[in-house]
Amino acid sequence: MHKSALLSASRIVLSALLIGSATSCAASSKGVADAGSNHATAPEEGADPANRARTSLAAGRVQRAIAAAEQAVAADPDRADYRALLGKSYLKAGRFRSAEAALDDALSLAPRDGEAALNLALARIAAGDQEGALSVLTTHGADIVPGDLGLALALAGDGERAIPILSAAAHGPRASATARQNLALALALTGHWREAKAIASIDISPTDLDARLAQWAELAKADSGRDRVAALLKVTPADDPGQPERLALTRQAVPVAVAILSSPEPAAQAPVVPAEPKAAEIRFADRAEVVQPVAAQPNTGQGRYFVQLGAFRDADMAETAWQRIIARHAAIGRLKPMGAHVSIDGRDFYRLSVGGFARDEATRMCTRIRADGGHCFVRADAGERLADWAAQPDSQLAAR
Repeated sequence: MHKSALLSASRIVLSALLIGSATSCAASSKGVADAGSNHATAPEEGADPANRARTSLAAGRVQRAIAAAEQAVAADPDRADYRALLGKSYLKAGRFRSAEAALDDALSLAPRDGEAALNLALARIAAGDQEGALSVLTTHGADIVPGDLGLALALAGDGERAIPILSAAAHGPRASATARQNLALALALTGHWREAKAIASIDISPTDLDARLAQWAELAKADSGRDRVAALLKVTPADDPGQPERLALTRQAVPVAVAILSSPEPAAQAPVVPAEPKAAEIRFADRAEVVQPVAAQPNTGQGRYFVQLGAFRDADMAETAWQRIIARHAAIGRLKPMGAHVSIDGRDFYRLSVGGFARDEATRMCTRIRADGGHCFVRADAGERLADWAAQPDSQLAAR
């Protein structure tokens, strides 16, 4: 193998990000190496904006890719693949905050998109949110290529889980040089240099081995997740104002995400909603603590719009996320948590939200949450009820 360790790592960890395939190596390496090139053939200006973005991204014209992808998202905001494409473009420009927002939106539209989940985890690692990255990788691991999953876990600091996954891939019946180098790099990142050298030597010539290990050592010594991801992608972190507010996801409830609850009852007779069968969590929110107890009361807003804060496998996980959210976002702590059981692509989720607002009010609330580093989007009522735990007499809700 003659490519540098960083190029190898970029194609290994983020093959889906760079080229949409876990098996195409040369194209992805070239895509990283040429990220700043202005010599590639320009896409046709009259082409569909999404196609122009893909062509520009492949040619290394990242700013053109971003402009075209933003145009595509603005024209059709409910296309998950357009938002995922925009997130890829932001990542290759070193705009990690914008990438996280775009990919978070993409995953909320397409919860089974392992490629978007992998890229979102990378953006969160770059943003210093290892916990958030690990949450995404844990929840969506079944949808991510094992080799990518394992090395992403190692980048996020969870070598204990990463090594067995990568070892299985490297020793399986279809093991390849790429799989073995994945394992070797993960071993190096977790400090197992002797094992890393032994595995790497299977596919790297003796004359190149020391140089490869030295390159991996530089990657391992990166001061932060931001620096490590930037080195991995061969990009320079940029001053990032964030994704344009006009592109924030504001949508009606997804048609297939039909609430499983019965028809709404009068508020005074609303029953406690039982937890539905478990399914994978979509997003974690930020760290928080339980604060002073207050009496649980349903929201009194008469609007039909809600700010969704996350979707989880059950109410217990949503309650944990709620406590993390309210410690960071005081405005949310003054509201009551709402929940709705929904089914998406045959999988059950518990949606956590606050509402009901007028549409403009909901948009302003979500904008503030995003400005504070949170995750949300605006949607119409999908059968919300007072959250399961908030309906309990001894529940603890945040009060300012």
